[in-house]
Amino acid sequence: MERTKRAIGTRRKMGKLDELRREVDRIDAEIVRLLNERARQALLIGCEKQRNQAPIEDSLREEEVIARAQQANGGPLDNGSLAAIYRSIIRACAGVQRASRAE
Repeated sequence: MERTKRAIGTRRKMGKLDELRREVDRIDAEIVRLLNERARQALLIGCEKQRNQAPIEDSLREEEVIARAQQANGGPLDNGSLAAIYRSIIRACAGVQRASRAE
């Protein structure tokens, strides 16, 4: 009897865990969609930069983007982690711009 109660309790806990993980999966899919949308915008920006003979990297703009993200940050991510994530996103989008120029 006690073993059955434990098994039911474990299933309930795992059911909650599965539910939470499904929500993370849904959020991850949305993040990927938004990252690709951002990359498409970066491609358009890259075309304008090329037309204006501007460099791909713009450290001032990059720091503005990071500062704006940090101002919007309500946690639980700390600002250092958020800055690292944004630097990675910015590098990836710059890579998309470079690849577009090479075509």
